[in-house]
Amino acid sequence: MTDEERLAELLRRAVPPVSSDALDDARAPHLLWPRIAHRLEAPPRWSPLDLALAAAVAIALILFPQALWLIAYHL
Repeated sequence: MTDEERLAELLRRAVPPVSSDALDDARAPHLLWPRIAHRLEAPPRWSPLDLALAAAVAIALILFPQALWLIAYHL
């Protein structure tokens, strides 16, 4: 058995064949597009970083109201 034949056999064992039934099932774990489409349709959420930045800007405006134009320029 040559190295190429051995590699081909190892690949056949490691990667199962794709059946047409698996392609029709939208919940198949190896299909990424249904999950991407679901995430694109979901409303946007605020991340913890977004909330922290909004809080920092609000605190900065409360402590330094004269910096409103500086902060607004950078937003």
